[in-house]
Amino acid sequence: MDRTLIALLFVAPLVLMAMACSGESSPTPTSSPTHGVAVTVDFPAEVPQGSEFAAGLSIVGVEGLASFQVDVSYDPLVLEVVGGEGSDEGVAGGVVGSTSFSTNWAFVPLGVQGKLRIIGRSPGVEAATGDGMLAEVTFRAIGTPGEGSDVVLSEGMLVDSSGHEIADVVWQIASVELTE
Repeated sequence: MDRTLIALLFVAPLVLMAMACSGESSPTPTSSPTHGVAVTVDFPAEVPQGSEFAAGLSIVGVEGLASFQVDVSYDPLVLEVVGGEGSDEGVAGGVVGSTSFSTNWAFVPLGVQGKLRIIGRSPGVEAATGDGMLAEVTFRAIGTPGEGSDVVLSEGMLVDSSGHEIADVVWQIASVELTE
C-alpha cells in the first residue's frame, strides 16, 4: 500500500476521535420542524430598589425537550442573584407542559456575579412538549433608582430526548429599570 494511504487510515480515526472528545462540536440539529420555539425572560419592566423579583425563563412551542443549557448575563452593579451559588434560592427548576425540570447553576466565572450558566433536565427519559418555564432566577435590585440592566440569554441550547439539538430557537433579551 501507498504510505500516504496507510497514514490516512491510521490518522483519520485519531482526528475524528479527538474532535468528538474535544467538546467543541454541538449535537446535530433535529430535522423536524419546531414551529418557532421562543425563549424569553419574563419580569416586571420596573422594580423598586432593594426588592427581590423573579425572572422566569419562559419557553413557547417546544416539542420533545429533554434538557437545556443557557447563560444569563446582567449588570452586577444593578442586579444580583439571591442565595448562594448553586442554591435553589437563586435558581429553581420550572415546568414545561406537564414535565418538571431540575436545574444546576453556577456563576461564570465561578463566584463572580454578572453571568450565570443554567443546565436543566427532565427526569428519566421524559420529554416536554408545549409551553412553560425552563427555570426561575431570583434577583435583588441593588443599583440606584433610574439605573437599568439588560438580562441577556446566550449560549443557549435545547436538546431533545435523542440527544439532538432543537433548531430554530429564538432567544430574547429583556430589560429592567430600578425605581424608588
